[in-house]
This record gives sequence, C-alpha cells and structure tokens, in this order.
Amino acid sequence: MTWRLNVILRHLRRLKIDGNADLKGFDVGCGRGAFQRQMHSARPWTIDGCDLNDNAISLNRGHDGNSFVYDIFLRRQDLKARYDLVFLLDVIEHVAEPIEFICAAKFYMKQHGHMIINVPAIPSFYSEYDVAVRHIRRYTRDSLSAEIVAAGLIAEKITYWGFSLIPLLFLRKVVSILTKPEVMIKRGMVPPGRLIDKIIRLVMSAELAITDEVPYGASLLAIAREAAR
Repeated sequence: MTWRLNVILRHLRRLKIDGNADLKGFDVGCGRGAFQRQMHSARPWTIDGCDLNDNAISLNRGHDGNSFVYDIFLRRQDLKARYDLVFLLDVIEHVAEPIEFICAAKFYMKQHGHMIINVPAIPSFYSEYDVAVRHIRRYTRDSLSAEIVAAGLIAEKITYWGFSLIPLLFLRKVVSILTKPEVMIKRGMVPPGRLIDKIIRLVMSAELAITDEVPYGASLLAIAREAAR
C-alpha cells in the first residue's frame, strides 16, 4: 500500500495537481480507512470514504475525512460533483459490471476533477488467491483503457507499477494451488515480518529511483478525467 501511495502521488504531481491545494477526495470502497490515513499524513487534502461493510466503517478512524456506509449507485444529490479526486483503489476487479460502476463513481467527481483507478495486472497470473479474495479479473493496459473510455472518461495516464513484484506473483500462483482459500486470505492480509517488509521497501525505493515508467508490473494505475461534454 505504501508503494501504491508513492506511485499515486508521483503521477498526480506530474499532472500538475497541486499537493498543497485544499482538495477534497472520495475513497470508494475505503474499508477501515488505510488509504485515508495515508493521505492524511501525506497531503492536506480531506479524503472522505464510503463502503458497504458497516463493520469496516465502524473501525475507520485516524484522519479528518468523513466515512459512511453507502452504495454509490444511490447518487445522493448532496454528494453530486462534490469531489476533486475520486479514488477506486483495487475495487473494480471485484465488480461484475465495472463500466457501470465507473459511471456511477463519475457522479461524485467535479467537472474538472480526476478519477484515480488502481487494479491488479497481468491476467496470466490470475490464481486461486484471486478467486479466494473475489477478484473477477486482472487487467492489461488495453482492457483498463477500454473500460475507462466506455465509461465516458479520458485516461490522462495509465501506467504499470511494481515490476519487481512480478516474481512474487508467480510464486503466489504456484503456492496457491496447494493452499486452502481461508489460509490464503489470512496470509495475504497479514503484514510481512520486519525483514521481509524491509526488503520490499528497499526494492520499492530502488525501482522508484530508477524509473517513473516500467514496461510491465503487478498493478496498473490510471488517472482519468471526464470527456468533453
């Protein structure tokens, strides 16, 4: 999640989105608020969030945004065009109709706002782990771009990230064949030990220092805006 945050902030900065401006964001599928807390530490923006899981929302704290149980298809009028940034972070791969979901999320975005979408990449690495965590699909650059365009948005940036994580994806696919789903989920959600965490952070820092663009990666990030009306 730290890697994802760094990639998001780097590309928002490259699009000249002012990191010191008083912007409002909306984290759709915010869960317990991990991303909201990250942004609270990194930027002066206020990040609200919504989720369908009332237990997760009850544990969502540690930032200055509002978090509430809410279905974005309800399109509450008081939330219409309220946000400069709408975040769909590792959400649409769980959704049966992602284009309709992106269209619904557009409702909350200001006319000149941006939508930030992150998804798992490389369909050939779809594994039993993806099944266990209810991923319906993994994406390519073209498939994500097609959904964004179909939803009436223009992708200003689509980039892979996490090239160095690809060997771990391969290893997870192999291991998941022999692992029970409930064990996979537990292992996947538990933070790594200090040594592994330190190694991954070093790899992250090295990759981010070497290049802004990798040819392939474990995830895809898109930053989109609404097409001209």
